[in-house]
Amino acid sequence: MPRGPASLHQLKITLTRIRPPVWRRIQVASTINLRRLHDVIQATMGWTQSHLYEFEIGGVTFGEPSLESDIPVRSAKSMQLRRVAPDAGASFSYLYDFGDNWQHHILVEKVLPPEPGVVYPRCLAGRRA
Repeated sequence: MPRGPASLHQLKITLTRIRPPVWRRIQVASTINLRRLHDVIQATMGWTQSHLYEFEIGGVTFGEPSLESDIPVRSAKSMQLRRVAPDAGASFSYLYDFGDNWQHHILVEKVLPPEPGVVYPRCLAGRRA
């Protein structure tokens, strides 16, 4: 029988510089890597996976490393959420589409145990498209 995650991160993702705010509240396994978190954000925010992205966490950039870029980028596949944002109150940024500069603020609202029988990731709430 498959086991679920040992813990969850509940995140609030807010698109910055937009009023009224566009936001989503999601729950993901604490062990999710940042590449997969990018996929979850794309789905919940309605983005189309057609542009580059990066996470900036504590001065370190995670994304898709490229030999053509002078900016050091660590692989998003190599880092789990629980390692870079282990506790409630931690926050970091996510940038999607370097041309349009869709900047998101991500806040860890809670770290909690999973609910029996619930499939993760899941979107709990949100406002605006």
